[in-house]
Amino acid sequence: MSWTPLEEVISLLNVSQSGGIAGKLWRKETLLLGLLGLIVVGAVVITIVSISSPPSAGNQIPRRYFCQKCRQEFTIMPRDIPPAKRRAEATQGPQAIDCPKCGAKDSALPMVQCLNEKCGRWFVPQNVPSGRPGSPATQVCLYCGLDQFRYLAEHPQK
Repeated sequence: MSWTPLEEVISLLNVSQSGGIAGKLWRKETLLLGLLGLIVVGAVVITIVSISSPPSAGNQIPRRYFCQKCRQEFTIMPRDIPPAKRRAEATQGPQAIDCPKCGAKDSALPMVQCLNEKCGRWFVPQNVPSGRPGSPATQVCLYCGLDQFRYLAEHPQK
């Protein structure tokens, strides 16, 4: 009577799990399942840690603001900006926040630094018509007059 390879494997698996070839197959299968389980658990742990960890250091650069009421400048970490303001920034752009110095509501406006290496001063951007038909408004440095958007278009970052 001839045996097929499948029947031989089945007969080996039906033999006691502690001895012979069946025992070796059972141990190998158990080892592989255990290894697979560790990989799955590791992936879940990594996912949970990455979701619950704070944002990367790149997102934690202090932001500079200018209060229109008390005329003071201050810096604030992005994590300290109210969550509603951060959500609004994603769709509406930079938002005015409450001034931590004088307490005025929504009076502090975000500042930008001039891209001109000779100037480099901080200012509250005012959107100015670009003067070019079909072009959006631009931001011009209040101190040196550099068109920030045009500069970025002409000097792409590396």
